[in-house]
Order: sequence, then structure tokens, then C-alpha cells
Amino acid sequence: MQKIRIRHDDTGRRPGWFLERIIIRNEETDQEWSFPCSLWLASDESDEQTDRILDLA
Repeated sequence: MQKIRIRHDDTGRRPGWFLERIIIRNEETDQEWSFPCSLWLASDESDEQTDRILDLA
């Protein structure tokens, strides 16, 4: 796993959210993959993006 994509449809009242990171963990092996972000997923914040492709840290 080298990249992941995360997004939302920006519907509802104040749908934006701040994403620090995504950690995916294999519960059988305890292997973890960390995908840092530290950005808003919001059409009314910073760069107004609700779709991100995150690289493995």
C-alpha cells in the first residue's frame, strides 16, 4: 500500500472536517501504514478540497 484516497460529498450542515492522518492496521500481523494529511476536507476551508490522495509516510 503506497497511496490512499479519501473524500466526502460535502453535503449536510457544516460537512467539512480536519484530517490529521489515517492509520491502517492489520490486526493479524500488527503491521501499520500511516498516511499523514494535516489538512481540511472542506469546500469552505483553506484550499477548498474535499478529495485527497495521501502518500504513505
